[in-house]
Amino acid sequence: MTIMRCAEKNQMTLNLKKTWEMILNISSPKVPPASLAIVQRKTRLELFDVTFEADPMMWDTHTIYILSKASSRLYILRVCKFYGYPKEQLELLFQSLIISVFTYAIEVWGCCYYDKYLKRIDKLFARAFKSGYCLKKYSICDILTTRNSELWNKITLNITALDDLLPTKRIRQLRSRGHDYILPKVRTSHFKSTIVIEDTVPHTCF
Repeated sequence: MTIMRCAEKNQMTLNLKKTWEMILNISSPKVPPASLAIVQRKTRLELFDVTFEADPMMWDTHTIYILSKASSRLYILRVCKFYGYPKEQLELLFQSLIISVFTYAIEVWGCCYYDKYLKRIDKLFARAFKSGYCLKKYSICDILTTRNSELWNKITLNITALDDLLPTKRIRQLRSRGHDYILPKVRTSHFKSTIVIEDTVPHTCF
């Protein structure tokens, strides 16, 4: 079997109890291949606390999870405010308890649709600001743009294992740009909203 041969070739021990298969399918009419006899096939996988679904444009499970997690932590801020914590300390708590939930791996799941997923996070931010738990109204789009830009700079300014995945560079430039890469054309939100085929440059919400 290919997966077994691949593991042996790379001198890896394959733990079948922790090995699953998931087919990424974007409404394709093609018939999926038969499942492997020794590996369980799933339609949803949790990897490093991020839940991926068979349709890479769907982030329902993950967004419900992080919104629920953040909402439950707002109770801590509510109690702290009740006991007279100053606004500056509430802001620090908000960044530590709430913002950290949404910044974790946002470079991966942040490609999802704004109106369907990210807008709900902005509503939570607005509610927290109105309740006095933070000093400013946060925007998930601003957070996403900043984090993507930081990741892009880390990848392009230093030699990393991701270099081979980057687009080819221009030989000559007629005008100054933020980078030298030839980027793929992105015409639709559908193209942007899936991690499987999303472009390598940082993107903002749409």
